[in-house]
Amino acid sequence: MKKLNKLSLPLVVGSLLFTQSYALPSGGKFTHGTSGSININDKVMDITGKGQNSVIQWGGGFKIANGETVNFKGNGYNYLNIVYGSKSSHIDGKLEGGTNNIFLINPNGIVVGKGGSINANRVFLSASSIGDKEMKEFASSGTVSPVIKPNTKGNIINLGHIGTKNGDIILVANYVTNFKGSDSSTLGSFSIEAQKGYYFTPYTNITYDSWRRA
Repeated sequence: MKKLNKLSLPLVVGSLLFTQSYALPSGGKFTHGTSGSININDKVMDITGKGQNSVIQWGGGFKIANGETVNFKGNGYNYLNIVYGSKSSHIDGKLEGGTNNIFLINPNGIVVGKGGSINANRVFLSASSIGDKEMKEFASSGTVSPVIKPNTKGNIINLGHIGTKNGDIILVANYVTNFKGSDSSTLGSFSIEAQKGYYFTPYTNITYDSWRRA
């Protein structure tokens, strides 16, 4: 596996960082036998699943602007978010998972902006596709197995903060680039599966108990 060429890095990042004013995630629907509520109050979205495992398909995209917050409610729940459309997911605000496990899948890529943050018990970000079979398995078990392989289009770029309380941080993409930091507790691990390469800047600050490359 080769590292991402530094000369090409600004082009990759630049293509994903021309942002505009976003709304909160839209078109969300609980599927595959799962149910719950999605409520919006000004710049805050609260998502509450009625069961242990929730599958939510977002037909209008999944983006969080600066100053906006998306809260996943519950305690120890598993939330699988599948994003449809042609645009990457930009997290420039706050995604708060609490003690829940958050899975976010967008084949067009995921960008955590400079002011963006993702905090949860466990964080799984993937720029890959997922089939109906995997969604059904998640609804019944709360897991995505085996680890989904990246496609040739989507990238994951972290300019902000990704943090977990007691779980793992797993990033799966064509390219995975970490500019700032991803922090997992002493009970977790940091895992990367990149089809073409991964890149850490000199400013990367990662703390972990164990390191493994998927």
